[in-house]
Amino acid sequence: AACERFRQAHGLSDDKALQAHFVSQVAAAVVARGRRPIVWQEAAAPTPPTGALTMAWQNANPVFALANAGHDVINVDQGAFYFDFTNALAGEGYAGWRKVYEYNPVPRTLQAKAQSHLRGVQGALWTEFVQTFAHVQTAVLPRMAALAELAWSKPPLQKATAAPRLRAHLAWLVGQGYAPFVPLPLGLPARKLFLQQTRVQVRSPELGFEVRFTTDGSDPLPVSPLAPSMLAVNQSTTLKARTFLRGQPSVQSEVVTSTLVRAIPAAPVIPGSTAPGLEWTYHPGRTADARHATMNPATQTGVIESPGIPAHLQTGDTFGLAESGFVTVAGTGVHTFCTTSNDGSVLFINDQLVVENDLIHAERTRCGEVALAAGTHALRLLYFEDFGAASLRVSHAFGAAKPKPLAAAAFSHGKSGNSGLLPFGAHD
Repeated sequence: AACERFRQAHGLSDDKALQAHFVSQVAAAVVARGRRPIVWQEAAAPTPPTGALTMAWQNANPVFALANAGHDVINVDQGAFYFDFTNALAGEGYAGWRKVYEYNPVPRTLQAKAQSHLRGVQGALWTEFVQTFAHVQTAVLPRMAALAELAWSKPPLQKATAAPRLRAHLAWLVGQGYAPFVPLPLGLPARKLFLQQTRVQVRSPELGFEVRFTTDGSDPLPVSPLAPSMLAVNQSTTLKARTFLRGQPSVQSEVVTSTLVRAIPAAPVIPGSTAPGLEWTYHPGRTADARHATMNPATQTGVIESPGIPAHLQTGDTFGLAESGFVTVAGTGVHTFCTTSNDGSVLFINDQLVVENDLIHAERTRCGEVALAAGTHALRLLYFEDFGAASLRVSHAFGAAKPKPLAAAAFSHGKSGNSGLLPFGAHD
C-alpha cells in the first residue's frame, strides 16, 4: 500500500517505473559519494541510471543494444560466461572452454563509436549449488584462462596453438594443487539395460587424452587397461572409466560409472475396468522437489488425455502435480521414457523409478530405460513447479528409435487386476 501511494504521488505509471525511480535514487547516492554504480540488466530499464555501468547477462543482444545507445556495459552473457553452468551441460570435451575462448565480444554489427562503451567481459559463478572449494575450482578452471585471454589479448586469438597450451596449463594447475575440469570419457551411459548382449563404444574426449577403465568396482588408475573402442558385454557389469592426459597421469578426470544391466522384461499388468487418460491431482504451494509433489493437500483432481500440465493450471507459481494410470506399449524389450520439464519431474513404471529429472532447473530433458513385455504397465508421474514457466512432457522410444510422444490411446486409468501393485497415491 505504501508503494502504491508513493507511485501515485510521484506520477509513476507502473511498478517498473517505480523500480527505475528507486534505482536512480540509489545510483545518485553512490555517485555523490565518489563511486560508480554497477547495475544489473533488469535495473537498466528503461535506461541505465546516469553514470552507471550495466551488467548485461541474458544474451549478447542487450549488451550491444546498450553500447550502441551510448551506455557503458559489461558483457556477462550467460551462454558463455556463467561458470555455474557446468562443463558437462556445455557439451562434450572442452565445449565449455571453447564457448568462452571462441566468443566474439566485438562483432561487426557493433557500431564503431559504440566499442568504447564495452568495458569488458566477466565470468560469473553463482554458488547456490556449489558445496566445496574443489567444486569452485572445477567450475572456473580452465575456463578462467580462456576468459583472461579473450579479455586481454588483441584479436585475433591464437586458436591454432590454444589446445596444446591448454594441456600444458592443465598440468601446471594440477602441479600447483588445483582441481581443474578434465574432460570426461565419452560414450558411457549412466545406466543401460539389455536382454542378451550390448556393446559400449568408449571414446576419448579430446586429442592428447586417453581413457582407462575397470570392471571390478575399483577406480581406474594410470596403469589400468586402456579402454577399447568397442566393448561387448553379455552380463550385468559396472564399468568405471577415467580420462588421463597422455604423459601426465596426474591430470585426470572424475570417474564416470556406467551400470550395464542384463534385464528380464516386466510382465504386463491385467487391467480391470479402465477409462482413457490419466488421473491427476493438483497440490498448490511450494515444495522442495518432485518426490514431495503431493505433500500439500490436493485442491483439484481430474483426468488428462496424456502426460502434461492441464491448461488451466499452467499459470500457477508454485504447485505439485501427480498423474497416475497405465501405459500400453507394443514391443517386448528395452523401452526408453523421457520427461521434459521446468522444474523437476520423476517417472515411475511398475513402481520402478525410470526417469530422474528432479530439482529446480530450467526446461531440460532426462531419459531412462526399463525392460517391459508388450502390454499394459502401471505409470506414475510426479512434477513440481517453483515459479517460472511451467512445462511437462513425456516421450517414449523402443529399441533404437528416437523418443517421441505416445498416442493418447496408450494411456488409461482405473484399477489393476494384479495383486501387489501400488494403488493411486501410494507413492505419496
